[in-house]
Amino acid sequence: MRDREPEFNAVLLRKVNELELSVFSVNWLKNADIVYIGELVQKTKEEVSRLMHEYIHGLDQTAKEELFRPKDFGIDEAGFYAMREAEDYGMTKADLLRFPPVNPLDSMTEAEKRCYWSMKEISEILACMGLALGMPVPNWPNASKSEH
Repeated sequence: MRDREPEFNAVLLRKVNELELSVFSVNWLKNADIVYIGELVQKTKEEVSRLMHEYIHGLDQTAKEELFRPKDFGIDEAGFYAMREAEDYGMTKADLLRFPPVNPLDSMTEAEKRCYWSMKEISEILACMGLALGMPVPNWPNASKSEH
């Protein structure tokens, strides 16, 4: 019996702009010239972090001010994720208000927070598809582009 090559996951050929990502994530991916999910998953977390920071440092002052302007949606991203995690443990919103979690994001700069949330968002979306950052993709058809 002949060894067969594993099937190529067609999801890897989908474009990253088909994913439901935040504006920040869409913009840094575009800036990094990452077009396909297959290109993204081949990046390590360290490479992704570097690309996000390069995007932020390349912005002019007006764009940085817009990016880091506080937005009021009634609950901040940290609060949203804290509430979601609390619900996973059977806690109610009242429990969360009585026993607020220690927020590790409090000591981060705004740039670090944006990168943290973008990494979390991308990792969760990829995980839902059975993918992760740092995956090898044998026979990647776009290898010549991703080597640049």
